Amino acid sequence: MQIIRRLASIVIILSVLLSLSDPHPAAGTVRGGPPPALVVVSQTPSEQGLAGRGTLDQQLRQRFPQKEYRWATLAADPPPAAAMAPPPPADLAQVLADLKNSGVNAVAIQPLALVPGSWEQQLAAATADTGLKIAVGQPLLSSLRDRQRLIAALANTLSAGKNQSVLLIAEGSKTPATLREYLSLHTLLLGKGKEHRIFLGTVNSLPELKSALAAVQKAAADTVTIVPLPAFLDGPIPPSVLAAAAAAEEGLKAVKTGKVEIFQEGLGSIDGVAAIYADHLAAALETLAPKKPERKKRGKK
Repeated sequence: MQIIRRLASIVIILSVLLSLSDPHPAAGTVRGGPPPALVVVSQTPSEQGLAGRGTLDQQLRQRFPQKEYRWATLAADPPPAAAMAPPPPADLAQVLADLKNSGVNAVAIQPLALVPGSWEQQLAAATADTGLKIAVGQPLLSSLRDRQRLIAALANTLSAGKNQSVLLIAEGSKTPATLREYLSLHTLLLGKGKEHRIFLGTVNSLPELKSALAAVQKAAADTVTIVPLPAFLDGPIPPSVLAAAAAAEEGLKAVKTGKVEIFQEGLGSIDGVAAIYADHLAAALETLAPKKPERKKRGKK
């Protein structure tokens, strides 16, 4: 009887030890080291962008409550001619160096870019030779699902529909990856025209702003909300986009009797937009998790 009790005690102790020594670390944990840190990367933020950053910050802290979490910046490319002051101290290269010195081995980075662009080269330069294992999340628009979610978020927040139209104005670019994303969004918006009445025009590329303005007028909604888009979620609106938004507001007021307004809160204030970035960061974090060993298939006898 005593032997049986001892054996039972041994079994219990072994069970407890096994439960404490999980051979497969949780998702996002690098085997043999501390969990990855999270870094959110923007360009030099604007006052408007900082005000809207809180929505994303809240979502990330709720979703990753136990992760080391930092913000970092990339300088604008090219920097404004008048910007002679030194860049903010929390630049990405310095943040990564600080994390490395604190013992972190892996970092998941989420850029707040809307679409692919020249910032990718800046990011690559800042993350080179860091001694860290790095995974980078996708920008806001990188798939059909992203575009669908952005449209839904705009429609829900700005009440786009029969009586209200939304005009998105972006700077645009002839860079193939950037152009492809904007044209893909434009094509999807055309297919949902009667449902959401959201239109996209760019200042320097395609789709043309002139065509978007004509479509807004044809929709004849009671209210038109103009949304100028930055290059980064919390970054400044390019001067060309601000000028185009002001001109569009003036032109639409001249031909409409309804309400025309410019959306001042910024994309960062929209929950659905913040959720897209949070999901992209989660996907990058998942790639840093150790892969579970594959079970060998038994051959047929």
